[in-house]
Amino acid sequence: MKRLNLVIMFLLIVAAGNAQKIMGFTDTNAANQIDWEKQFDAQLSTKNMDTWMQFLTSHPHHVGSPQDKANAEYIANLFMQWGYQTEIASYYVLFPTPKTRSLELIGSKPFKAKLE
Repeated sequence: MKRLNLVIMFLLIVAAGNAQKIMGFTDTNAANQIDWEKQFDAQLSTKNMDTWMQFLTSHPHHVGSPQDKANAEYIANLFMQWGYQTEIASYYVLFPTPKTRSLELIGSKPFKAKLE
């Protein structure tokens, strides 16, 4: 038990020592980055996130659907309100969409589901 406590203490000390280090950043730039992230985090609002998620998930939005386009425009509008330059690009991709769907159980008690 004593050894486990020492291991835990060691890990906490190591973690505390590395708390301000970010891989790929110098110590000075890491401190600046951490300050920027704190400022960003302070501006986050759970109410806003709830509103955005309610809109984005209010309807099915598979590729190419009207709601997919509405979601893209909604997000672009948010970014424009925040001062970003936005552009929505269209791509024509191969996306398999079934023309007919069926679900049927076969056997001693066959059943064909009505898919709507």
